Amino acid sequence: IFVGSLIKHKGPDIFVQIVKRVQKTFPNVIAKILGAGELETHIRNMIKVLNLSLNIEMLGYVKYPENYYKRATIIVMPTKSEGLSTAMLEAMACGCIPVVSDIGCLTEAAINNYTAIVIDDYQDVESFSYHIIELLNNELKRYSLVNNAANLVSNKYNINTQSAIYKMIYD
Repeated sequence: IFVGSLIKHKGPDIFVQIVKRVQKTFPNVIAKILGAGELETHIRNMIKVLNLSLNIEMLGYVKYPENYYKRATIIVMPTKSEGLSTAMLEAMACGCIPVVSDIGCLTEAAINNYTAIVIDDYQDVESFSYHIIELLNNELKRYSLVNNAANLVSNKYNINTQSAIYKMIYD
């Protein structure tokens, strides 16, 4: 799953390339793109040109993405810049494994090989694809990452913990 604005620095075009590579190993892979933006027409054209119309569904803006997170295995974020992504935290809480760029504050919660897979270069389609295929083939690793991620989000990003942090800052 890809969730975000369809703008260049979020990497929706890279996501489509990643799905194309994953499709070579998993021909029936299903990917969803949630979001809208200036690259929407470009992304639709890429999907057609790469013959991925049966593999990628563009859903536009989705008000409540939790239902998609719960059904997805992996959230892919090949982004050039990002803070601590709420979408990523929500996905983690729903059992979706982040495969993300090593950028911004993502790695505050996306801890490589513990709660997520972190890729050094946001444009490295091959590394993203390799690790996604590895996760899809390795149920034990998926299970471990999902559990670690859910625990991290539950413990560190719950309302009480976050309120205490804000209170400390305020005081």
